[in-house]
Amino acid sequence: MEEETLLTEEEIDLTRQKKAKEYAHLRHLLFLANLALGGIYLLAFLRGPSQALKAWSLSLTSHPLLAVALYFWAWALIYGALLFPLEYYGGFVLPHRYGLSTQTHKGWGLDRAKSLFLGLLLGTLTLEVIYYLWRAFPSLWWLIAGLFILLFTILLTNLAPVLLLPLFFRLTPLPEGEIAKRLTDLAERAGTKVRGVFTIDLSSKTRAANAALVGMGNTRRIVLGDTLNEGYSPDEIETILAHELGHHVHGDMARGIILQSALILFGFYLTHLALNWGGPLLGFEAPHDIAALPLFALSMGAFLVITTPLANLYSRSRECAADQYALEMTRHPEAFISMMAKLANQNLADVEPEPWVEFLLYSHPAIGKRIKQGKEFKRAMASRRTPYSRRGNYQKYLNPNPLQQYLIRRFHQRVGELVRETGAIHILDAGCGEGFTIERLDSDFPIQGVDTDLSSLLEARERNPNSDFYLGDIRDLPLSSQAFPLTLCLEILEHLPDPHPALEELRRVTSRHSLISVPHEPFFRLANLLRGKNLRAWGNDLEHIHNWTAGDFIRLLEGYFEIEKLVYSFPWVIALCRKA
Repeated sequence: MEEETLLTEEEIDLTRQKKAKEYAHLRHLLFLANLALGGIYLLAFLRGPSQALKAWSLSLTSHPLLAVALYFWAWALIYGALLFPLEYYGGFVLPHRYGLSTQTHKGWGLDRAKSLFLGLLLGTLTLEVIYYLWRAFPSLWWLIAGLFILLFTILLTNLAPVLLLPLFFRLTPLPEGEIAKRLTDLAERAGTKVRGVFTIDLSSKTRAANAALVGMGNTRRIVLGDTLNEGYSPDEIETILAHELGHHVHGDMARGIILQSALILFGFYLTHLALNWGGPLLGFEAPHDIAALPLFALSMGAFLVITTPLANLYSRSRECAADQYALEMTRHPEAFISMMAKLANQNLADVEPEPWVEFLLYSHPAIGKRIKQGKEFKRAMASRRTPYSRRGNYQKYLNPNPLQQYLIRRFHQRVGELVRETGAIHILDAGCGEGFTIERLDSDFPIQGVDTDLSSLLEARERNPNSDFYLGDIRDLPLSSQAFPLTLCLEILEHLPDPHPALEELRRVTSRHSLISVPHEPFFRLANLLRGKNLRAWGNDLEHIHNWTAGDFIRLLEGYFEIEKLVYSFPWVIALCRKA
């Protein structure tokens, strides 16, 4: 089949796409230049200049807190002066050259002055706490400082909409009207509430359009840039609102804070080790010597550069989930697609960046992928199939999260290897659902399926037209004894209140082998917790009644089968069993 063209000239302005690629290339070069200049500055400052700056600060005061502040201010201002040409070129010249900025020199300079003041204020407070903890708790400062960063981040996130954001933008409540009513209806359908929707005067600084979920707790709100007011239909704006509401419903703000704090905590620990090892080599009096600040910054900077692509990977997965939420809630894939195309044209966004660029630098999926996601949803609606759902098999198999897809592919590879070992040519998938597993294995093995849900079987038949399907319960299979040399039971037992009747039926229907898998605890829960899923249930999926360790699983099966091989495919465990 000929592959569908992802984008058309009606959706994407190809002339602006050419400019977008140029603009993206220049911004990437600036990013590398900033990174290189920062690294050179820190390396050059490590010895003589840092000791001289320490001596200067101590000549003005003997108080350790004041000495830290003086050192940091001088060190940061020198750094800012060195980076100013690049900042001016990237923040003012380039956006004006490509028609994105509306700021005057005065407005841009005023914003930079505010940013500098906030950076010095918050940076000084953070460093003072860290260095105090370092002196008071030399072995555990990194742990206490990590907890402080978590609490400080929560506080700043809460205060940002009421104290920080108004320093740069004017916020006004969304006026009563169709858009406000649509948001109210969306929130009611989602069973949640938002504190309010505000518009911000983005047009005072840029021609680009944007929206965001900001704040936390009693200050959480959705903000829409006023640059969305023209050229976007009510359906398109509703889709944007639904995307931001998706972040609210999924708890992405809290998840992001937890992930960020965990990374910083780990970075503090590695920096603790680096300064204990490297400090004496570079002549510093102690790890908390203020002259060692460049080494502290270098260690943390290197750690964040390495881990940022992983944080971006997580962020892209959350954005995909919010996009899917918007599609499911609004059921307007055409509006979603056209909205994404308009954002690409308006913001000069590269629709299809190089994969390595997206992996390293993008916190959101490329717009081309988001448009494709909308088109896939549209096709699913047209064929009257249930599009991706946040729960069940759809969440498992169609979730765009690349790490989840890798784990599932690896799982099916392991299943395929075990199936081939049995030599079976007549196979039953008990609890086949919508036929995803059969679809992945059917090219090699003729597999039949059975399930209790008729709509799932109809979709399984559509997905696998060469397979036969039966309506029936795994605990009372409508099949004769020893009908199949191999039965599959993948991710079923943990959902059953009593798995024993199902195991009895699997033993009855197979003539030789059964291949059975369940989530491997506690690793399955741990994987969920690490990605911020099901936090209230300590990582357990709500549909899972049983949670088995490998040992528990083996003891369960031994009453019915002889276990030939046990295979671990994180976060699942798979048992190849022979009929006893």
